[in-house]
Amino acid sequence: MNLYKEIVQNLFCGMAIVKDGKILQSNRYAAEVFGIKPGIFFKNDFFSIIHEDDIEKVINYHSMRLQGHEVPAQCYSSAYNLNR
Repeated sequence: MNLYKEIVQNLFCGMAIVKDGKILQSNRYAAEVFGIKPGIFFKNDFFSIIHEDDIEKVINYHSMRLQGHEVPAQCYSSAYNLNR
């Protein structure tokens, strides 16, 4: 396991690496937050699990961050629990 992947896996908070809306890597805590089994988490489009009331804000922050703009370090939003 490379060092980068090991760091993500061993964080004590949820973290997901997202590129072009697809979840490339996450840790077990991120999967737990969304109520998804870790192996299945990767099969989801990240933006499809964000609540509709927050999707515009999350997409805007994500886009601004990718362009190098300052945005809040944490973007709180509601998400769907997919185990329901």
